[in-house]
Amino acid sequence: MENNPGAPDDSVLADLDATERGFVLGQLLGAENKPGATETNLAEPAATRCREAVQAIAELPRPERVRWIGLLAREALAPLPTGIEDVAEDILCEALTFESASTIRVVAAQGPPTLQQAAVAVLQRRARTATDEGDRGGPDALAADAVADIQRAVMTRIVPVPRVAKGASVVRLGRKLATLRLPALLAELAVAGAELLGVSLRGADDIMLKLAIDRAGATWSERVLGAARPIADAAGGAGDAALRVRARALAGATTPGDNPQRTLERLGARDLGERLAREDPDLVVSVAQRLPPDVRREFLAAAGELNEFQARPV
Repeated sequence: MENNPGAPDDSVLADLDATERGFVLGQLLGAENKPGATETNLAEPAATRCREAVQAIAELPRPERVRWIGLLAREALAPLPTGIEDVAEDILCEALTFESASTIRVVAAQGPPTLQQAAVAVLQRRARTATDEGDRGGPDALAADAVADIQRAVMTRIVPVPRVAKGASVVRLGRKLATLRLPALLAELAVAGAELLGVSLRGADDIMLKLAIDRAGATWSERVLGAARPIADAAGGAGDAALRVRARALAGATTPGDNPQRTLERLGARDLGERLAREDPDLVVSVAQRLPPDVRREFLAAAGELNEFQARPV
């Protein structure tokens, strides 16, 4: 049976986050009994995205519509958050750290490798500190629905990130970043970092440019120099100056990495963290939870959410 129809996802579902997809599911289920029920309490632009998605799916033939409702329902009811396989291990460890050993084993048993590795790390650390005496046996046999309930309860800290169908076009910045695998995400940050560094150097002398190239590494020299070229026309002068001020402020606040590549990734985290906080703040955490800790700090600091993220309840 086809579980992943392509047309609605290609057109209107790719940019929807987990909250919006849940809302669409509710509207579609309501529309089964009340045709045309697409009222929304969401703010814009989320309301428009959801309205378009509901309309696109509602107009499909009933068998296709039912398959899409099933897909959204499986996402909403999944025992583990969608996309958990790409969440950073330290975030998963934090979610598990105060649970009993038997609960940790239940949660991780059927989970992806990253969750299982986090569970092993937490249990090994606990064994070394002898804080888990009396809870070393395996868990009692549990029904599947009980296991699912435990997994949902323990993993509430993790933000679900619905997948994007192959070939779908993603416009929304937060969705694009949050759905990239880590190597691609770090590459995206490095590109943004090289361009941010270049913009910060507009108007600099040759000595400063050479120092910057040495800092960024030869691989990125062409991109840095390209971004360092000022806008020539007078009409763009004011905008160019504002971009330069922003870039210098973000670059100046960034802690250099242990190597040029890491420095660029951190610069890019500052750039995209600040952009995402302005353009799509609801998806800041979706991206942050996937990043290595040092890059995550830069990203959240630029987004103004570092303290809030660290203070989230486990």
